[in-house]
Amino acid sequence: MKRATSLIISLVIAAGAWASTPPLPPAPPADPMKGRYGNTQVMTEKDGRVMKARFNPDKTVELTRPDGETMKGEWVLEGDQLCIKMSMPLMSMKRCMPFVPHKKPGDTWTQKNPQGEEVTATIVEGRS
Repeated sequence: MKRATSLIISLVIAAGAWASTPPLPPAPPADPMKGRYGNTQVMTEKDGRVMKARFNPDKTVELTRPDGETMKGEWVLEGDQLCIKMSMPLMSMKRCMPFVPHKKPGDTWTQKNPQGEEVTATIVEGRS
């Protein structure tokens, strides 16, 4: 009987300790840019001109313009906007456009570019 009583007391104490353990914090939200890292976002304008963007988790970006010129800069999400600040000699400029989150290689969609013109965007696997 003593043994059964001791076991019951131990179970009650363990249950009380478990019940008082605070819940785990919620998991952080998924990175909405994750599918772009290590890949290339290709933006095709209505006239067929193509711009390529290569985003990195360290918030850097490399853009290749339609004329082949490559520029480097930094990106940041500001609300529902993706903003890119280019590092250029003698000046820097920040351009923002609507952001479409959680895209991955193979996804294609339409959106506005920083000038407000509609473009077709595609995530291409790998760096091109």
